[in-house]
Amino acid sequence: EGRETFRRLSPINYVDRVRTPTLVLHGEADERCPIGQGEELFAGLVAAGKVPTEFVRYPGGSHMFIAEGRPSHRVDFNRRVVDWVTRHTSRD
Repeated sequence: EGRETFRRLSPINYVDRVRTPTLVLHGEADERCPIGQGEELFAGLVAAGKVPTEFVRYPGGSHMFIAEGRPSHRVDFNRRVVDWVTRHTSRD
């Protein structure tokens, strides 16, 4: 039953239902959510082809890189989020 619960809760099983542009920002040293999971989600979203999707890797970044990581990673993360939201919410 545990495996079924994990499978049911895993976002990868629902990529065909995603309707929101998705920006995946992932620390390569994340031990809580390994980089492979981010790569798999990105690949699934691209394969589904329903939403704009981008993937950014942060070398050496942990799960909490946006709060505790390199200053350059934190600046880049914030810039990318602002740019992404602006790009996908602005009315032309």
